[in-house]
Amino acid sequence: MKRLLFLIPDLNETRDVARELDEAGLSDSHVHVYSSQPNKLVKAHIHPANVFHLAHFAVVMGRGVLIGVAISVLIWGLFLIALPSHVHISVLGYLGILGFGFGFGFWISGLIGLEVFNHFMEKYQNDVREGYFLMMVDTPDERADELTELVRSHHPNLTPKPLPH
Repeated sequence: MKRLLFLIPDLNETRDVARELDEAGLSDSHVHVYSSQPNKLVKAHIHPANVFHLAHFAVVMGRGVLIGVAISVLIWGLFLIALPSHVHISVLGYLGILGFGFGFGFWISGLIGLEVFNHFMEKYQNDVREGYFLMMVDTPDERADELTELVRSHHPNLTPKPLPH
């Protein structure tokens, strides 16, 4: 999947672009708009971007796996040190420790990820505050050029914005 970004100056043009993408066969679940006025988007039947589009959720969740492994190793190490030598933990017990560590790491990193604003959105934050609409279009790689040209042909003032690295 590739994400195309379009910075659009007004709501009417945003609605037009969304309709054209819909007519081109792109489902509503792949078009999201970030705006300082999400209520206007809802009234115009445009999908506003949600927390999963605006936050660093996926990146931080990946780190949650590493945190989970570290927590599991820490708990396992504490059990080895603290338990008497005649007490043995079964394989199921170790799997429970691992599951707890993963779950805890995932949970904590998810909470953190929901609060961390996505780095590529920061570049457009001032434009959005000024009233622009940032349209995010998730498309299969092979349709990216086609959809970019479709938008450009009807809206020559719009060019895809780069995703900063």
